[in-house]
Amino acid sequence: MPDQLGAGQFISGNFNAQADHGSSASVYINAFGDMAPRPVDPELLGEAERLLEDLPLELAPDPEPPFPGSVVPPIDPNPLLVGRQEDLKALATRIKADGDLTGPVRTVAITGLGGVGKTQVAAEFAHRYGRYFRGGIYWLNLSDPSSLDAEIAACGGAGAMRLRPDFEHLSLENQVKEVVAAWRSELPRLLVLDNCDDVPSLKKCRPTTGGCRVLITSRGPLGNPTLNVIQWPMEVLSREDSVKLLRNHCRDMAVNEADLEAVAEELGDLPLALDLAGRFLWVFRFAVTPEEYVEQLRGEDLLAHASMSQHGEFS
Repeated sequence: MPDQLGAGQFISGNFNAQADHGSSASVYINAFGDMAPRPVDPELLGEAERLLEDLPLELAPDPEPPFPGSVVPPIDPNPLLVGRQEDLKALATRIKADGDLTGPVRTVAITGLGGVGKTQVAAEFAHRYGRYFRGGIYWLNLSDPSSLDAEIAACGGAGAMRLRPDFEHLSLENQVKEVVAAWRSELPRLLVLDNCDDVPSLKKCRPTTGGCRVLITSRGPLGNPTLNVIQWPMEVLSREDSVKLLRNHCRDMAVNEADLEAVAEELGDLPLALDLAGRFLWVFRFAVTPEEYVEQLRGEDLLAHASMSQHGEFS
């Protein structure tokens, strides 16, 4: 074994070692340099490229499970999703475009206000389009930079890519190297980096080359042009879609359009707030009318109202 590993070198296996008194022993060694990705079987790569070519751009397909080994979003597909079909199709167009295997991989950032639905749309994209990525989808939550290495490493072991039998016995540093090396292969994969608000986290997760596509959610634009990130700003819902979302929650309630429009007005057409309001109105449908609910919102700090809890204390 060489004294020092160079870039792209990796050694792992059983080696004969000289022991005391001239005897020998077999020892297991693994050592890491800057790992190169393993070659992809040409037949598998051809299948994967044809599958990605089939990714539809004219419609947003129904949700279907991704390939085994994926790390799926923590959010289930949303049957009440409204007003985001055009966003999904626009993201698909930008994600599908040919990447550059010699530079940063194709990266699209969903940006916008808190509560505008960035994470929801990213999750919906993964559920609907994930099956077109033969190498799987990998969801990472980057809200806590201190857990970044653990988020990456979770994509390589049991229940995910299973990159090697002894993966769980590697150090965290070497687990990260294994995963990042796999992501640099030519096999198309979808990485979703939720809450990616700083450049160092992006640089650590994003492969420098290969077949991956990267979808980011971020409150602000990652403005450095050298990052080659395509921005997709998300807007609040139209008033029509806001009312439709509320009505989806209140299907069996006798409510008129004007009351729902008043709720949407008070909440600024923000999807998260509307979703919480809709659930509140349904739970308390026999106690609070939409008109009374609007008066409550106007009478106190909006965010202090029980309906604006994301933890379901009112349910």
